[in-house]
Amino acid sequence: MAIDALNTKVALSDDFHRRSDAIKTMFLRTAPASLKRAPGHPDSLSFHRAADVVSMQLDGRYYAAYVHGCVNPNESPIIEFYDAVFDHVPSLAELTGRRAKGQRYDDGSESVSKYSVAGMKFMPDPAGQIVLVKACVETAPDNAHLPQGVGLFTVSDIFDIQGSVGRMFGQD
Repeated sequence: MAIDALNTKVALSDDFHRRSDAIKTMFLRTAPASLKRAPGHPDSLSFHRAADVVSMQLDGRYYAAYVHGCVNPNESPIIEFYDAVFDHVPSLAELTGRRAKGQRYDDGSESVSKYSVAGMKFMPDPAGQIVLVKACVETAPDNAHLPQGVGLFTVSDIFDIQGSVGRMFGQD
């Protein structure tokens, strides 16, 4: 044992030599005291990235959106919604070939509508409202049928986007 090797090859105090058997018993032959609780593990944490497709649940309906990028690293993804409403989290197959949904104006016209959503940061979403459908999707929803909107994107947050989605899909 290591303690015997220390006593033989290293000049330690006489007290250490006398207590060697007690040290062996206390630290090497006795089971350690069990933990009072399990040690904590850090949560698995990741963020939305460009080319993610996510599903957002609002009032029992599911809306899919494509992440074009983020305003800053790991913050405020810029999303564009697919023109579809589901009663379940959609699969990528259900979204393939779908067009983009544009912002609707008072005159009934629509335009390309992208949103930078502050607070839509973590994956998985702590509220369970936003889930990843698929990562690394190369094709964004087709918005060629929509005229270009004013500006690059609308700055929103996780609370305001809910009203915007309701208005966009005519549920307000």
